[in-house]
Amino acid sequence: MQKKYETLFKDAQSYKRQIIGVDEIKKDRDTRIKILRDDLEDLTLKLEKLEKDHAALTVAYDATSSENTKLLTDCKSMAENLSLANKVRNRTEEKLIDLQKQYNTLKNGFNECDKLMATFRRKYEEE
Repeated sequence: MQKKYETLFKDAQSYKRQIIGVDEIKKDRDTRIKILRDDLEDLTLKLEKLEKDHAALTVAYDATSSENTKLLTDCKSMAENLSLANKVRNRTEEKLIDLQKQYNTLKNGFNECDKLMATFRRKYEEE
């Protein structure tokens, strides 16, 4: 009978160790689950923040892209206007150069006339 009790005691000790082992495994599992849940919650919060930031950046990108398109159109228009203004300026400068040449020719002619008149005046006064 004592052997039976000893065997039962050993079996109880064995079962107790197994229960303690299972409890330890449960504790480890619960600890890992808690850590993973905390990590999941942190990642979820980070994801939400990233989604908000992404939405804000998408809106900013759309606005910047729209502004860029408008500025490119304005730039092309300004370039065309500048080209036209340069053509007009070049034509005006050419006309001005022609007028300056005509003025210089007339001025030289008048100077020659003044010299001739001065010569004639001297001759007339001498006579």
